Amino acid sequence: MRAVISYNGSELEAVLEGERWTVRRSGAERSSTSLEVALTRLLADHSPRVHSLAAQLIEMMLVEAQTPPIEETNGASVMTRGSYRSRRRRRLQ
Repeated sequence: MRAVISYNGSELEAVLEGERWTVRRSGAERSSTSLEVALTRLLADHSPRVHSLAAQLIEMMLVEAQTPPIEETNGASVMTRGSYRSRRRRRLQ
């Protein structure tokens, strides 16, 4: 599972593979079995803000996991899963 949120003018990405979290920002990357620990190491931030960022990333993952893909029918342009994510991401910022 993967989620991306806006953070201080750049993207903050979290990926969950098995039981391991990997977080990335501006080319830097940290991994841990705990999302909060990985974020703390990546951002060098020990404040409660890390917990808030972790919650936002997990919420984004849950929203995207529950969003069913919508297919094109009869050549008509319809919303795809990707465009829903983009709109949702902008709305949450």
